[in-house]
Amino acid sequence: AFSFFNHIYLGKHYTSLSEADKTLVIEHEKIHANQSHSSDILTYELLHALFWFNPLMPLIKNALREIHEYIADTIAVKHTHTADYSRLILSLSSKNAVLGLANNFSKNHVKNRILMLHMPEPTTLRKFRFIIALPLLFVLTGMFSLASGVVGSHVNKNTFSSSVYSSPVGGEYYIISPFFLKQTITRQKEGQPKRQFVISHPELTIQAGNFAEIFAISQGLVTMVERVDNWGVMEYGIEITHNDSLKTRMTGLYRLSVAEGDAINKGGKIGYSGDVSLYPTIGFQVLLKNKPTNPEKLYE
Repeated sequence: AFSFFNHIYLGKHYTSLSEADKTLVIEHEKIHANQSHSSDILTYELLHALFWFNPLMPLIKNALREIHEYIADTIAVKHTHTADYSRLILSLSSKNAVLGLANNFSKNHVKNRILMLHMPEPTTLRKFRFIIALPLLFVLTGMFSLASGVVGSHVNKNTFSSSVYSSPVGGEYYIISPFFLKQTITRQKEGQPKRQFVISHPELTIQAGNFAEIFAISQGLVTMVERVDNWGVMEYGIEITHNDSLKTRMTGLYRLSVAEGDAINKGGKIGYSGDVSLYPTIGFQVLLKNKPTNPEKLYE
C-alpha cells in the first residue's frame, strides 16, 4: 500500500486482510496524505537534483522517510493495540510495493518502526522535535554546501583501523564533521565588510548505522556517565579513562551497556547508537593530557 498526495493505492493481496487491518492500513495512509508527506518528498527530490554533490543526501532521504513513518505509526496505533499493529507491519513487510515518490506503508526499517512503537509515549518536546525535523533536514542540506568551503569535503567511511586501538563503532559508519581547532573563516554579506570568525570542533561527528554497537578503543575505567534530555529524547554520554594521559568520550548514545565505575576491556561494548532519525550522529572525542586531540591520529 502507498499514498501519493490524496490518493491511496492498495495492492491485490490486501483483499486477504481482515476489515480491521484494512482500516488500519487506510488510516495510516490518510495520515501521510493529511500531513502532506508527498510534498516533503517532492521537495527533497528537487533539493537532491540541486545538491546532487552532497554526500549527505541519501542519509537525509532515509531519515525523511523514517520520520514520515514514525509520525503515521504514532497516530495510527492509537486506533488499536501496539502488538496488533506491530504484527500488521511484519505481515506486510514482504508484500511491499516500491514507488520512489510515494509514501509506502511498509517500505523499509521494519525493525526500527516496531522498536519506536514500543518506546514510551513521546513528550511534548519530542513531538515538537518531529515537527521541526523535516525543515531542519533541508536546512542542513544547504549548510553542508557552506561548511564544505570551511572545512573541506570530509565524509570518510570506516577510517578506524589499528592494531593498537579498537574501532569505536561497529558496522558501517561515516565521519560527517572532522576534528579541528581554532580555524579562522571569513564571511561577507552583500554591502557589508568582511568578518572573521575563529571556530573549533574538538571531536569527530560520526554517522553510524541504526542501533550500531559502540566499543571502547582500549581498556580502561568508566569515570563519567551523563544522561541528557535533548528536546525530549534522552541521550547518553560516557567518559573512559584509559591511563594517566588518555581519555575518550562518546556522546549522543541511545543506550549504555556499562555504568560509572565499571572496568572495560579493549573492544568491550559501551552501548548503542540510536535510530538515525532521532539520534542522527554521535560524538567521539579523545583527550591527551586533558587536551583535545584528533582521534584519527590514533589510527595512523
